[in-house]
Amino acid sequence: MKVLNTIGQTLCPEARERLRQATFEVDDFSGSRESLLGCISDYPIILTGLGYKFDRELLCAAQNLKLLAVATTGLDHLDLEFAKEKGIAVISLQGEENFLRT
Repeated sequence: MKVLNTIGQTLCPEARERLRQATFEVDDFSGSRESLLGCISDYPIILTGLGYKFDRELLCAAQNLKLLAVATTGLDHLDLEFAKEKGIAVISLQGEENFLRT
């Protein structure tokens, strides 16, 4: 399964290896929003941080998106209501105090 990584080197080598072992193909992306709009439809999973605003336009372009994994505690850069309408699951670090302390 294909995963689009928009957080770059923040994705640690251990996480990359675990995804690879689980047969995920991770593609790194660091281009413009316009470039992201052009390629996002290919991915069922996206790893993101604060670099891109996942608003209605971007979520509409993500036609195959099933899971948006967000490496932040804040979610104000996401249109959560629209993601829910589209059946896109969103996971984040929000409320993960124990994890963030380690």
